[in-house]
This record gives sequence, C-alpha cells and structure tokens, in this order.
Amino acid sequence: MAFSKNQFRNTLLLFYSAIFCLVLLLIITYLYRREKEYRTETLNDELSNITSIVDNFININSLYITNDYRQIDSLNKLLPHPNLRISVIDREGKVLYDSFIHDYENMDNHLDRPEIIQSSSEDFGTAIRKSGTTREEYYYYSRKFSRYYVRAALIYDVNVVNFLKANLRFLFIILLFFIVIGIVLLFVTNRFGESVTRLKDFALSLRSDKPFISDFPKNELGIIGSEILEIYNNLLKAKNDLAIEKEKLSNHLNALNEGVAFFSKEKEINFSNDHFIKLMNMITGDLKIFPANFLELPEFGEITEFLNKNSEIVITDADLPKLEYQVSKDGRFFSVQCVIFHDKSFEVILNDITRISKNKIIKQQMTSNIAHELKTPVSSIKGYIET
Repeated sequence: MAFSKNQFRNTLLLFYSAIFCLVLLLIITYLYRREKEYRTETLNDELSNITSIVDNFININSLYITNDYRQIDSLNKLLPHPNLRISVIDREGKVLYDSFIHDYENMDNHLDRPEIIQSSSEDFGTAIRKSGTTREEYYYYSRKFSRYYVRAALIYDVNVVNFLKANLRFLFIILLFFIVIGIVLLFVTNRFGESVTRLKDFALSLRSDKPFISDFPKNELGIIGSEILEIYNNLLKAKNDLAIEKEKLSNHLNALNEGVAFFSKEKEINFSNDHFIKLMNMITGDLKIFPANFLELPEFGEITEFLNKNSEIVITDADLPKLEYQVSKDGRFFSVQCVIFHDKSFEVILNDITRISKNKIIKQQMTSNIAHELKTPVSSIKGYIET
C-alpha cells in the first residue's frame, strides 16, 4: 500500500530526474567541447602572432632577397616558448629555415605535410604528429604568406597536452547545482505526488457512491482537489435527494388508478406503473405484451401517427401537443391519452372508463325512455286542443 501511494511521486521524480540528467549531460558535453575549442583557439592565436612576427622580421630585414634566413635565430631568443620550433618553407615545399635542424637545406620536401596542405587552401593549418626529421611529436601551426609558409611548432609534451585539456572545475559547479535542483525536485514532487495520490484515492472511491472525506495539501493542486471534492459531495447529496423524490413519485404513480408510462425521444420506455401494464394487456387481450412493444401494437397506431406528425415541429411548454381517443375491448371502454414534451419525450395515460361509459349510456337510455313516455300524452293533448 505504501508503494502505491508513493508510486506517482517516484515516477514523477524519476521522469524529471531523467530529463534533468539528459539536459545536464548535453550541457556538460557542450561546455567541455567549447572549453577545449577555446583553449585550442587560444594556442592557435598565440602561434599565429608568432608567425606574423617572423614574417615581419623577414620583410624588414629583406631575408627573402639575401636568403640569409639564419638571422631568424636571433629572433628565436626573444620568443616566449623555449621549445618553439620555427620553419620557413617556400611555395615549392623547400625548407628555407628550421630552428631545430642545422642542415635544413637537405630536408625533404614539405608540401605533403598535413598542416602545409591545409594552410594552402585555408587561413591556417594545424596538425599533431611526429616529425619525420626529429621523430618527436609536435603541435604544428602553419600560415601561408605571399612568398612562403611560416610554420610554428611546439613539442607536444605534458605542458601542451594539459593546456589543451578542458578545465573540469566547472563540472563540480554543475554537480553542485544538480544536487540542489535534485533536493528541490524531491520536495516539489513529494508535495505534488501527495495531492495526486489523494485525487487518485478520491477517483477510486467514486464507485462506492459514498462521501469522500480527506484533507488535501495546501497547494495549487490541493485547492483544485478540495474544490472537486466539494462539488462531488454536493452532487452526491443532490443525487440521493433526487433518488428519494423519484421513489416518492414512483410510489405515487403506482398508487394511481390510471396507467402511466414515460417514453424517451427515441421511443424507448423509461417508466411504467403496474396499472399501465394491466390496462395495456386488457386492451390488446394479450397478457404476454410488455411496455417495450407498446408502439408496435395496432390498438395504439394513432399514437405512432401522432408522434410522427409532430416529430419535426418546435414544441414549447405552453403549447404541448396532446392526443386523446377511446378504444373498446370485450364490452369495456378505455381512454388513451398522449402528451409530447418539448424535448420530444412523451407520456401515455391509459384509463378504464367502462363504468363512466356505461353510466353515460344508462343516462342516455333513461332520457330516451322518458322522452318516449312523455311523447304519447303530449300528442293526445295536442290533438284535443286542435279539435
């Protein structure tokens, strides 16, 4: 039972935690890559500045005319990195200068080097690889100038590797943020889950048709739950009151001496008292007939025609269509009445008027006999007067 009460809260917590972890992973991945790219860009900018300094030095000293590129050695002493390797390569790939190689005139053609190939078509080229000459691993940066390529390279040692690594201190900040959010999320889901659990218990109790008594938490969802609960209890009370009144009405209709039946707009029976069934069987002479077959009986065909005639008209409460006629069966007389309501539902009332009809016939016969008895003396008196 404890698991079922906390099931929604646990599901909600798991769902939001999964989403948060996914977002956190995406953020960490993005920041890690961005940090690494930033450090790489920083190193490239620094090496780019060095290649520009070398190019300016060559142009100022007109080394491309004198071909005395060894003067660049004096510049190397002023550059910030002790392990910095400077190379100058002409457009055909011949090495014009290399700060790490003394006999650079005998070096292989460098046009096939990855950084040279990349810088020939882009703003610059980079590569991390082993040197074919020194057999050491370098981080190469190359730029193409008007007459040559200037390449700066750093030995790819621990210092360079650590510099290019992303700073992971931000991960601890994000993890701390995740812990704080997790605590807040746990608190929120606990309150929210409690409200939903109460609503779930309330929904399950609806089948019993009993008043539900429970205190909802004092939050937005709890207020909504309290309002729904109050509305439900009011509706349940109204339903019970209506059931009592319906029972009273049913008892009253069953106590009547006339048959009463109510039909829906679709001509389906909603209610009929015992007298209706009894009188219907007397009119048809068939004790196996039920109210559901009422409109199929030929004795009540006039009602079917009456309903079809008024099926399309708009009915108001002030002017309800009514039909009344009489039928006789085995010397008994019955009154049939039908009233159509504004929603197209209708009521049928059956009455046994045999006694009333017989009394009426007796009165008519008495009146006829009296008139006949009085007719003879009146005729005699009239004849006597005329003579």
